[in-house]
Amino acid sequence: MMRKSDHIKLPQVSPALMSSLERSYLDELFKVQEELAKAEASLYEFFKAGWPYIEGSMPYMDSWHIKAIAEHLEAVYARQIKKLIINVPPRTGKTNLISVAFPAWVWIHNPAERFLCVSCTNALSLEHAQKNRSLLESSWYQDNWGYNFPLLRDQNVKSFFQNTKTGYRQSTSVVSKTVGKGGSIIIIDDPNDPGDLSVVKRETVINWWTQRMSTRSNNPANDCRIVVQQRTHQNDLTGYIRKNDSEEDWVELVLPLEFEEARKCITVPLGIDQVIWEDPRSFEGEVLSSLRFNKKQVDDFKRSLGSYGYAGQCQQRPSPVGGGILKKKWFKPWESPITAPVEEDPKMLIWDFCILIS
Repeated sequence: MMRKSDHIKLPQVSPALMSSLERSYLDELFKVQEELAKAEASLYEFFKAGWPYIEGSMPYMDSWHIKAIAEHLEAVYARQIKKLIINVPPRTGKTNLISVAFPAWVWIHNPAERFLCVSCTNALSLEHAQKNRSLLESSWYQDNWGYNFPLLRDQNVKSFFQNTKTGYRQSTSVVSKTVGKGGSIIIIDDPNDPGDLSVVKRETVINWWTQRMSTRSNNPANDCRIVVQQRTHQNDLTGYIRKNDSEEDWVELVLPLEFEEARKCITVPLGIDQVIWEDPRSFEGEVLSSLRFNKKQVDDFKRSLGSYGYAGQCQQRPSPVGGGILKKKWFKPWESPITAPVEEDPKMLIWDFCILIS
């Protein structure tokens, strides 16, 4: 795709005759062109370059996991992956990358791509849409790519906007009564609200997934689905998909906050070299990003979320290793032999049925 800066006429002057100012100008121009070319070729590079237009003055914190997610999303755009689950902890940049930057990057290559973006609430879905549109309308994006496919004025509202090449972004939520349009790339960003873990809400999400989302693909043979969430329960949407993925269609990118060797994530071949991706961490307990999470922050998560919350939202394993209500370590072998008859050594069992399984 042509950028506006591609039309700049470079002076045909021998470097020896150029002034230092002219050479400095050309060096800077070449640098900008190189950075833009990298941003076009790589979603990861695009995300880094576009960060100021997404989050303003908030500092960008790089991490290997951002590149890992970006590479899997690139495979979705290329239709090398048709169904992708991404499980990552909160506060790791997933929404800005997946729901904000990814659609904008895709439109650079194919402005006819149609996105259906869903979140657990309407307010959250519209917030993601607004950030995506702000990036699309930024001077950086418009000057380099967006002028080729401007947004239509009569199809430009918070929940739906369309460009001149027929591409669009439709935003909705799990609780929305409106069916609306479908999509060629469907992004489900946090379908289960971590603040509401009721059985009713989980069943609502599953019913929405099976009854509404099952017919939202524009071209089922070629369209893609991305489900990204922090785990909230064994029967959340990720859990449901796993239990019903009999043909193993879904690629699962699972990134716990603290590395667990027994659950090391290995996915599929990616990139030009088609190397199978795997979690690069090597020692037990290694955090996802040392820039984002230090030991105190991890300990604070454990205290505030509790064993169940931390296991699900941070470790992407919605059940504690040692059990939740009944801890495995509490049960020990009885060392002494039982010599007395049962009737002479009574035992008392108390069952508390106030504990509900949900």
